[in-house]
Amino acid sequence: MATAAADPQQAAESSEPPNGDLVVAEQDRLRVEHFDPPKAIRNWPEPSEKTRLSWDERRKMRCHELLKPEFVGARVQIWSVFTNDPTRRHKIRSAGRICDEAVVWDFDYHTMPGHVVVSKYDVEGSLKYRIAIARPASDATIRQPSIQAEEGTLDFEWRSGDYSGSSYNATSVTRVRVREPA
Repeated sequence: MATAAADPQQAAESSEPPNGDLVVAEQDRLRVEHFDPPKAIRNWPEPSEKTRLSWDERRKMRCHELLKPEFVGARVQIWSVFTNDPTRRHKIRSAGRICDEAVVWDFDYHTMPGHVVVSKYDVEGSLKYRIAIARPASDATIRQPSIQAEEGTLDFEWRSGDYSGSSYNATSVTRVRVREPA
């Protein structure tokens, strides 16, 4: 059974990052749903419910237009370069990202324990900001299709749960809002 709670507060302020320094952002919880028992989201057959909830095909395809491997033909690609950067100086790790029309989003769950570091780049590869957002639970990940940035805020959903066989067992979904650095 799902339960929901709402917090109508406005988005928390973040300070401006000097030269791309990491800013720890506060988040406002807009809605929390807990599932007891956990909600089973099936991985199979394709296309699965999990695919629709976790995968944003349009944004992933946009990344193929905006980014290319740093070294063509290399067996392992650690870095990608921005196709709109003629200098090829701007690069990004080759995992954990989605792309909008004019923005590349990167998600790093390892740099800062208990947080996800979200980096925003323009299509030429210039870093706009890096913010660290505290994870509401150790297993929480950002549901990438939920990310929306408009009017200076970043809205998205955290999803918590675990994998069991061919299912993802969701225990909670938390909708939050973060103020983007100026």
